[in-house]
Amino acid sequence: LVDEYGSRGLKILAFPCNQFGGQEPGSPEEILAFVAKYDKEMAKKLVFFEKADVNGANTREVYSYLKKTCPNEDGTADIRWNF
Repeated sequence: LVDEYGSRGLKILAFPCNQFGGQEPGSPEEILAFVAKYDKEMAKKLVFFEKADVNGANTREVYSYLKKTCPNEDGTADIRWNF
């Protein structure tokens, strides 16, 4: 998507989260290095943020907003998985 629409302003925002099976235990630098290991060009195109909680008391503000405006079909708000 960023290859196709980046020239029109599309940005892909990456918020690593360790709340889904402990899949992101590393530091922000380690996570970015992992992405770059598989696709250096893609790593340059993503906007990476610090690791963030998407559920619970420390939910990052952007996720609080998204969950409030786009609840799950069953009416719950918590994000169940990372995709």
